[in-house]
Amino acid sequence: MFIVTACSSENIEIEKDQVEDEGNLETDDPMQAGNKNNGIKVFNISDVFTYQIKDWYVNDDTDDDGFNEIDFEGYSVKFAMISVEDTAENELIGVFVETENDTDKETYFNMDMEFITDTQEQTHSGNGVGESKPGEKIKGFVLASLDNDAPDSFIVTIDPPFKLVGESAFDFEEGHFGEPVELKFTKE
Repeated sequence: MFIVTACSSENIEIEKDQVEDEGNLETDDPMQAGNKNNGIKVFNISDVFTYQIKDWYVNDDTDDDGFNEIDFEGYSVKFAMISVEDTAENELIGVFVETENDTDKETYFNMDMEFITDTQEQTHSGNGVGESKPGEKIKGFVLASLDNDAPDSFIVTIDPPFKLVGESAFDFEEGHFGEPVELKFTKE
C-alpha cells in the first residue's frame, strides 16, 4: 500500500496493480509510472483520478529510468518529475516518489515543493508523503497545478522532512533532516 495526494486533497490509500488497456500500459504504482523505460502511459488513482503521462523532466543527475535521488541526513527520496495531463486536459507537474526513512526517528515529509518555471510562473505541490517510522518505505504521488502549459524547464526547491517527537505532524523538534534542496529540470 502507498499514499497518493492529488491536488491538495486528502490522502488516498491504494493497492498496487498494473493493467493493459487498449495498448496503453496503465498502473496505480507511482514508481512504475515514474520509470520512463517501462512503457507506462497512464497513471490511475483508485479509479478516481487518471493522468496521461506526457514528458519527463531531467537534469545531469537523473538516472536512465528518469529518477533523481536526494538524501536528507538518512531520509532518502527517489523521485521522477513528469508532465502529466488530467481528464479535463489540464497540464500539471506530477512527482512520482518513494521515500525510505533510514533515520532513528519518526519523520513527517510534507513534500513541500516550490516550482518557478521558465515563464516565471510560480506554483507549489500539494500535501505529501506524511509520517514514516524508522526503516519504513512509502510510495507517493503529488501534483503541482499550472496556470499555463507545461513548462520547458523549472527550478524546484524541495523542503526537507520534519523530525517528529509527538503524536501528530504538528509535534516536531526544532529543525529538519537537512536543508532545502534546489534543483533545475528541463523537459527531455
